[in-house]
Amino acid sequence: AAPVPESGPGDGSDLLRFLAEAKAGTEEAAREEEADEPSEDSAGEERALEFVAVDLSSWEEQLERRMAKAGVSHIFFENLTLTDGKGRSVDLSKGPLKPHNFPLKVRYVLPEAESKAEATAGALAELDREAVPRPEAVVIGGAERLTRGEVLKVLEAKDLPAFVDFEHISKTEVLCIFTSSDDAGTVLVEASKGFDDCPEAEEEEGPAMWRARRGFLTFR
Repeated sequence: AAPVPESGPGDGSDLLRFLAEAKAGTEEAAREEEADEPSEDSAGEERALEFVAVDLSSWEEQLERRMAKAGVSHIFFENLTLTDGKGRSVDLSKGPLKPHNFPLKVRYVLPEAESKAEATAGALAELDREAVPRPEAVVIGGAERLTRGEVLKVLEAKDLPAFVDFEHISKTEVLCIFTSSDDAGTVLVEASKGFDDCPEAEEEEGPAMWRARRGFLTFR
């Protein structure tokens, strides 16, 4: 058999190496992209985001980035499952995460798209609420499972007026009634600035304050 010539300039080997490297890079990028895509169960009925956070910084960065990429503008905490390295469930409603909770496996089940009838009913209900001006009221979103006392602590952290009435009006929203429209206006203006200026509490903060600091609560 004729000897195989050594590769050298001009024999096409450089081009072959370039194409192989480009293919490998494309495959690696595709694998990274697939890791961000929602997974489905065997029946294809449930779509979920899954990732592992190694520390608090990783948890916050990945949660924000992956939710935004999946088009999730609001997090339903009942759809969020957290499991620590020992297989124990971690409940965010009991307070913020601690270093001993990591590494943490995170699974978020994406809510099913609401039906056209549900969307229409929701839109009509929203119109009904907007049809009656409530200048003394503030609606707080992202408040599922939050209690009256927990929401009050958020206002107290910024020395804001306290509400006189409190009601859950939907799965994710609460209605807070203040003594005057001036008080309600003050809450809206100050809450829109965020809660980064609030001093850290000496005791463990509750779930409402944890959400407020990270922008998970909305005020309107």
